[in-house]
Amino acid sequence: MAEGRKTVQYAAGICATLTMVYQGIVLGWPSPMIPKLLSGEAGIDITKEQCSWVASLVAFGATPGCIIAQYLGDKIGRKKTILIVAFPCAFGSLMTIFVSTPLLLYIARFISGMGSAIAVVVVSIYIGEISDKQIRGALGTLLTTMANMGNVIIYTVGPFVSYTTLNIICLLVPITFFIACTWIPESPYYYLKIDKFDEAGKEMMKLKSLKTMETIENDLIQIQKHVKRDMEKKTSVVELLKKKEYRKAVIILAGLKILQQLTGTLVIQSYLETILRQTTMKISGAVGSAIYGVVQLIAGICSAIFVDRMGRKPLLFASSLGTGISLTAVGVYFYIQNVVKADVDTMSSISWLPIFGLVGFNVLYSIGLGNLPYVLQSEIFPTNVKSAASSIMTIFGATMAAIVTKMYQGLADTFGIHSVFWMFAAVSYIGVFFVYFVVPETKGKTLEEIQRKLNNISEVEILEETLEAVPLQDGKH
Repeated sequence: MAEGRKTVQYAAGICATLTMVYQGIVLGWPSPMIPKLLSGEAGIDITKEQCSWVASLVAFGATPGCIIAQYLGDKIGRKKTILIVAFPCAFGSLMTIFVSTPLLLYIARFISGMGSAIAVVVVSIYIGEISDKQIRGALGTLLTTMANMGNVIIYTVGPFVSYTTLNIICLLVPITFFIACTWIPESPYYYLKIDKFDEAGKEMMKLKSLKTMETIENDLIQIQKHVKRDMEKKTSVVELLKKKEYRKAVIILAGLKILQQLTGTLVIQSYLETILRQTTMKISGAVGSAIYGVVQLIAGICSAIFVDRMGRKPLLFASSLGTGISLTAVGVYFYIQNVVKADVDTMSSISWLPIFGLVGFNVLYSIGLGNLPYVLQSEIFPTNVKSAASSIMTIFGATMAAIVTKMYQGLADTFGIHSVFWMFAAVSYIGVFFVYFVVPETKGKTLEEIQRKLNNISEVEILEETLEAVPLQDGKH
């Protein structure tokens, strides 16, 4: 396997995942903005119930976004789709600046969510296809690391600037990533998928910083054979859900999406400042939010460092267990405060517990559940269903996130905020067993090797496949 230098892969991965900065900004936007909206600073007459729609409609926008991403990614390529993402993102943020009614704000948030969903689908595919197996995990974690950077911008800047100023900052992000992505190479897998072998070779040479086609021709022939075999099969969503050969991958990703969203990450991102204001901490909600965002970014960077060393499975296991413990701690604090109604001295002595629990959740979520489902999403589906699978899994995750976020305020008012956090914790504990018994390790494997492992293809079949490909070296390619 021709390796070459990986500098271009890192640079292309960083530029492509700048799109995720916007997603982080959009998801964290309600945290500083809901207090501004309710106080009248934004000039919009809005209620708490309407604010819950503002928080959740970004996730509802994911469904059309994922459908668009699947179509464009296969029709015009990964790179062009990444560039197109900038337009709905910019329009959503521009619209947010000038809205004057809750309805228009709903529409702006929906459009922003649609744009960020397109980015998640196409960028996760792109990263998986351009990166060598040694760095694919690290590049894959960039999706969440960049989203965390967006959270940092929102949490550290949002509480301290005006409504309009923050939305102008949001508008600058899609402009920035559009400019940054104009140079990135197209995915060689996309060109092989549409039978453009020479173009695939040129892009692979760019990605590996190689000067001659001969050094990568054997690799391309192997990949082409794998892609052609995949493309001979049907690629509809119905086939994805029905066929036995895809079932294991669907179960793995669906389970990880449930863990990713039903542990309450979007709720915490959207209501962080509001949650912190309900505690007896001596630091303000704004400062607590800023601390949360910075810690989240650092944890995401650490995940990128360790994922290709420790592997996906150990990090996911630790993440599930750790988030469960952290969420339980937050629930305990609110139970003591709101149900037991402990005295001032008692509450003062445990005032550290909610920030400890939320930061603990933040760190442990970021090293595993926040990052690695995107990595596995780009790894475990074959080429013929990759776009459809990424779309449907992103829709599935976003729908759950939207429902949980919309229901949060009602559940907290009815059963108490402590009950909601314990529900999130229960999902995390279930996830420990799911990761241990179901999720495979993909560290250090090529995309082709992962497919062979999932489908139990024998060593003899692998050898036969390799020997069949050898005569092609003297053919027209």
